[in-house]
Amino acid sequence: MSVSRLVLSVCCCLFLCAVAGAQITITETDVPRTIGDTFVHKIGFDSTPVNVGAAGGPNVWTFDTAAFEGLVAPMAVVDKDSTPLGARLPDANVTYQMVFGPYGMWVYRKLDATQMLDLGEANSNADTVIGHVFDPPAVNLDLPLTYGTQWQTTFGYTDTTSDTTQTVFLIIRDCRVDAWGTATCPAGTYPCLRENALWTQIATGYLRGAVAWTDTIRTRRYSWLASAVGPVALANSMDRDTSSNFTIAAEHWVLVQTNRGAVLEQRGLPVTAARIRPNPCAGGAMLDLAPGMTGPVVVRVCDAAGRVVLRQTATGNTTRLDLRGNRAGLYICTVTAAGRVVTEPLVLLK
Repeated sequence: MSVSRLVLSVCCCLFLCAVAGAQITITETDVPRTIGDTFVHKIGFDSTPVNVGAAGGPNVWTFDTAAFEGLVAPMAVVDKDSTPLGARLPDANVTYQMVFGPYGMWVYRKLDATQMLDLGEANSNADTVIGHVFDPPAVNLDLPLTYGTQWQTTFGYTDTTSDTTQTVFLIIRDCRVDAWGTATCPAGTYPCLRENALWTQIATGYLRGAVAWTDTIRTRRYSWLASAVGPVALANSMDRDTSSNFTIAAEHWVLVQTNRGAVLEQRGLPVTAARIRPNPCAGGAMLDLAPGMTGPVVVRVCDAAGRVVLRQTATGNTTRLDLRGNRAGLYICTVTAAGRVVTEPLVLLK
């Protein structure tokens, strides 16, 4: 599973719709984007079975995470100013973050009444951070959007490996909303739309300015979109399988937990509002709060299924999280103070 492919999956996640039978209108107000909103998905890779259903509607889709092995991953809306690429993308007003252990990913978007644009992405691994600004920005959604709407977008970015080596990526997306119905996943049952998109990625490698190699990937991707919670599910076909009814997915995302919100991010927040150390941890960790996080400060830790395993009030800028007796795995720590909500992933070891 390549980083670039995972980034492309993340970039098509987290956009929404309001559903009323087949008569559907999607506007910018249907997109959740409150800082602290968290969407937890189980992600299956490499030959995961999937039932994509049929075009039209009404459809009934069921997404059972027991059918595949995978990684449980939280994605949260965060303050742009606390992220690696935030300063380079002043027009971004919605920023999503995904963190697992030492690996982090950020997706930057501009949302208005007419479109939702993907402006760029960044990813990190240990001490290395790589950022890409999309040129031109990618159209994630045309707004307002209705059943049957179609659009196309073309964008690209460049990876510079050294003074002599570059890889240029060109991505073309042909999209349409081709089905509607009801989808059931571990997080609940939702009326939703299905977006059907053909992705073409053309990578060209250059050595000292001359073309050294080219590679083309073509896939079909389905996203099942629900009001206020984002994608209920996502399925990406195996490379070069662009059939409309594929049954084996290279990637399959299923929503297992979410919260929701309705306002654009606020400016001028502290760079680091909350930090957990060490992370991963064994048995417990320290939670450091920025000076702007004034009391009363409520701290809540939930497991991947949304069960609260710890709830306490912080009395200073540093507080201890006692997680002894809980199973190893991924947890979500939510800090609420003075009308602000900050969410941080926490990995518990045994």
